[in-house]
Amino acid sequence: MKPEVIELLKTLTQQNARALELLTLALEQVDDTPAPLPTWLPTEQAWEALSLPSAEALRRKVRKSVFDIGHHYRLANHNPNATQKRYEFHIERCAARLADPPRNWAKPRKPV
Repeated sequence: MKPEVIELLKTLTQQNARALELLTLALEQVDDTPAPLPTWLPTEQAWEALSLPSAEALRRKVRKSVFDIGHHYRLANHNPNATQKRYEFHIERCAARLADPPRNWAKPRKPV
């Protein structure tokens, strides 16, 4: 082989070794922890984050007053002509409520 070809191969090998070293360092610095969920999620994402069977199951809990408006969920209608209400749920608060026994969900009755 010609000396200039041998020299070129040595240079390329050194450059590849340096590139591999830099790539290895970059991969070591990548954080593998998943990104945290946003605090408020729309119904379509919240039911999965709360491990419920469906979005309708989450809406049923709203109708049964399991969650308090303004604390566990809020209205998120951007369209005043919408036929279905859109909710956003505070995931941490809703998860804490669902972790409580159902007997703690009941609201105190008002005296008659």
